[in-house]
Amino acid sequence: MTDLWTALAAAFADAGVAAVFGLPPDAAGLLDAADAEGRLRAIPVRDQRAGACHAIGYAQVSGQPVVLELSSGPAFLNALVGVSEAASVGAPVIVVTTRSPGNGLGRGGFQELDQQGIGGPLVGWSYRVERPEMLAWAARRATALAMQSRPSVTLLEITSELAGEEIPQSIGEPNRLARCLPLDSDLERAEQMMRRARRPLILVGGGARHGGCRAALERLAEVWQAALATTASGRGTVDEHHALACGLVGLYATPPLNGVFDNTDVILAVGTRWEETARMNWPGLTAASIIHVDRDVTAFGQAVPADVPLLGDAGATVRTLLSRISRPMPDDAEPSRRDWLDAVVTAQAKAQEISWGDFEISPSSAAIRRVGERLGDSFVFVQDNGIHDIWGYHFPLLRIGPSSTAIVPGEQTMMGYGLGAAVGAALAERTRPVLATCGDGAFSMSLPALLTAAEHRCRVVIIVFDNQGFGWPRVVRREEGRGEERVTRFAAPLSVVELARAHGATAATVRSAAELDLFLNEALPLVHDGTAAVVHVPTRDTDIPPGVQRHFIEARRNGDAD
Repeated sequence: MTDLWTALAAAFADAGVAAVFGLPPDAAGLLDAADAEGRLRAIPVRDQRAGACHAIGYAQVSGQPVVLELSSGPAFLNALVGVSEAASVGAPVIVVTTRSPGNGLGRGGFQELDQQGIGGPLVGWSYRVERPEMLAWAARRATALAMQSRPSVTLLEITSELAGEEIPQSIGEPNRLARCLPLDSDLERAEQMMRRARRPLILVGGGARHGGCRAALERLAEVWQAALATTASGRGTVDEHHALACGLVGLYATPPLNGVFDNTDVILAVGTRWEETARMNWPGLTAASIIHVDRDVTAFGQAVPADVPLLGDAGATVRTLLSRISRPMPDDAEPSRRDWLDAVVTAQAKAQEISWGDFEISPSSAAIRRVGERLGDSFVFVQDNGIHDIWGYHFPLLRIGPSSTAIVPGEQTMMGYGLGAAVGAALAERTRPVLATCGDGAFSMSLPALLTAAEHRCRVVIIVFDNQGFGWPRVVRREEGRGEERVTRFAAPLSVVELARAHGATAATVRSAAELDLFLNEALPLVHDGTAAVVHVPTRDTDIPPGVQRHFIEARRNGDAD
């Protein structure tokens, strides 16, 4: 027999959990037990909202489940925006929270809160642990469901009465993911459709991130003579230096590569739920035939109908399709696919002609490109989703190769995600540096994360785009005539450099490539030794990425048509 938190920490370690994040509660809890356990990392945080983002970044880089420890009341509520982002992005995060004492429920008990009722819609599975013998089972179950099918958030609510109970010891093994392959008849239909394709595209989503299928996807593109692209969440699954890589689709497509996507006739979509940003500004999508690979049956038809749904793991299914397509068979469409590859190469070359690196034209894209070049081929790139951050999605401004990792927000796109997730990524990855981008508004909401970065000596470079306010609302109001801009501007300018230095980082304002290089010469050795660096880049509302410009043009055109 053992105490509650020691038993829970052991159960999570047995199940394969890597780390526990949390703000220390009044009495010793799971964070303390994790610190003593030996197989878990215990990481105290300064703010629950930021802590949820740390957990996402850690899980996304490590590929392992993590725990976020909370408590009933404000702590739980403060974390919810980050928990919603974890659910949206599909991060394997297990939320563990305590329940107020039972004798106070319904009677105005201190910090009483219906946590399962509030959190239930955000999580894939929740369970209230009320009996000692159910604790280890609940921990294993929560961890398994966070990793299985589509990785997501699970929730355990621990009743306060268990704290006084003796918990039976339980020895378990790490959870093993169940694997599956599509039916042979479905694979046959997919193969026939692929062989008829004249302008094929392979689209890779976040569900393929940890599927071990990079080599198979790239080889399949070569054999099938297909263009290769990703959604935002799928970025990093394939090498963006590959000869057939075309960057991202939808809102983040770089012209004229969006024309390549519009002209495709068959799309093999692997591990995507077709999030809205992937479908935006893609009028040709509805004309293409879709083969959709996913291990979560609820993904099929959620946003885009699949002509051939293939229920199976990304890696195993792609390798099976590669084996089938590699068989020599009569192929009348092969000459058309050679012409298609010529069109792809031409579009790639034109995309590279865009003026990416000029501070006078676009300080945001110039800063991203130069810092990326200075970091080399091996780094972790983490984005917020402000209007200037979106430059980072555009191929080939910053290519994510086989030694790099991309971490992006999901469809919730909470402000302040980028810096919080970057710190979590840096905690999981102690060898590669982490590059994060955010706006001045997001930076001001993320300062607790900067304190955690200093405390744990995280190797992080943060580019802060300063447009003196909330850029997205301001630009949308201007472009779509939705209201005044005055309230979108900060009445008092944010002292980014001073704030960064006060929170343990080195920082400087840069307005040119020469100033940026001068600062990086001083800052990068400090980053290597564990001091975060903040690059403050003043920018302007006209510094808008091409995908967003295209979106506004389409919106105006549709408005005129109405």
